[in-house]
Amino acid sequence: MSYMTSRPLRLIYFDGASASKLSDGTMDAQDLIIWGRAIPDRCWDELERIKLLCEWGMRFGVDGFVRMEMHLYVLRFTVKC
Repeated sequence: MSYMTSRPLRLIYFDGASASKLSDGTMDAQDLIIWGRAIPDRCWDELERIKLLCEWGMRFGVDGFVRMEMHLYVLRFTVKC
């Protein structure tokens, strides 16, 4: 499946395996943005993580996030946070 945008998107790309559910540092960049520090015990709090990333991104005009796990995917804002 392919998508085409009607305007340039402002996306933040988390590289590496930044969506892997591991407590050994794979999601540290996301943790720093939403909690101000790495919290390895919260690696399974996916809904809270997405909600907080969405709230943070909307303040800066970010359209969504690209994260990598086994493949690349985009978290996009479909509803207001």
